Amino acid sequence: MKFTYRSVITLYCLKRLNGERSIYGIYYILRGKKSSQSLSDSKLFGIEGLFQLFPRISRQDIQDEVNILSQLGYIQYLSESIYHITSTGEEILNTHLNDSPIPPHLCGLKNYKRDSLFWTRMSLLLQVISNLVHHNTNYIPIQKDEETLKWIKDFLMSYKDNRESIATALLNDFSTLLEKLPNQQANLFVMRLTSYNRIGLTNEQAAACLNLDPYYAYVLFKGIIHFFIHQLIEDQGEFRILNKLLTDQNMEDSLTQSARFTYKLLKENRTIDEITMIRNLKKNTIEDHLVEIAFNIKSFNIDRFVTVKKQEQIVRIQEENRTKKLKHLKQILGEDFSYFEIRLVLAKCGV
Repeated sequence: MKFTYRSVITLYCLKRLNGERSIYGIYYILRGKKSSQSLSDSKLFGIEGLFQLFPRISRQDIQDEVNILSQLGYIQYLSESIYHITSTGEEILNTHLNDSPIPPHLCGLKNYKRDSLFWTRMSLLLQVISNLVHHNTNYIPIQKDEETLKWIKDFLMSYKDNRESIATALLNDFSTLLEKLPNQQANLFVMRLTSYNRIGLTNEQAAACLNLDPYYAYVLFKGIIHFFIHQLIEDQGEFRILNKLLTDQNMEDSLTQSARFTYKLLKENRTIDEITMIRNLKKNTIEDHLVEIAFNIKSFNIDRFVTVKKQEQIVRIQEENRTKKLKHLKQILGEDFSYFEIRLVLAKCGV
């Protein structure tokens, strides 16, 4: 194992968590585990952009990264699986982020699973169109997923335009998007594309061509895809072809399916105890759902669960002590306040 850009991401997460969560909190966020805890933590600590950044990362991978950072003196052990970034670690992190910043449009939580579907459709569409224009049917599709293959076939069948016209429109869409990116990122994206008589490079091959850390090339590419999605949604009228790749996708909110069902019952004015009985779940599970809902639904009113007076006290104590550690806040607030009340208020405030 060596220090890579994945190590930089791990170090950045440890800095954001500030010793208030274990290293496995990072694991669940980077892997993209859609639980109330990981969703809340990603927003609470301002790292929702990194959600599901490394969907195949393992617990051992995180432990290995922590071992490297610890051996280099960039982090310090505090207690059970909890580490704190050192002053040396801060300097190293700032240096790396200045040289290789995290892409500003990276938004893993918002684009949960949508980015991979968009890329498979987009890359296959380009390959198919370019080969059709050159009247070539002797090629192997780069995407094997049957649903994606069928979607592209149906998509092309729905167009009355000839293939040359679609190809021109697609080229214009790509050109408009790529002109808005720095040269390095535009080149990285183009290198990954497969078209007529041209096989796209793997992430590692493209990274080598651009003299980049493979992990950084991967993160940059993910940021490019998120940038494309953002632009296509914001300026739908500007793009004739690529915005169609998103039209049938479910723009679901960030709630887990279970929390969404709880929210439905809450809107029917059910109490927590009633929902616990209806769903046959533990009360603290339903409370987790409420915290998740408070984080994600701005209009969600928590007054029925925490009095306004208590809300004001919790906010004041949190601001005075500048901590997100629930145990510390609970000790200051006293027995009249429950952990649930504190969590709910902090979630509502986006703290």
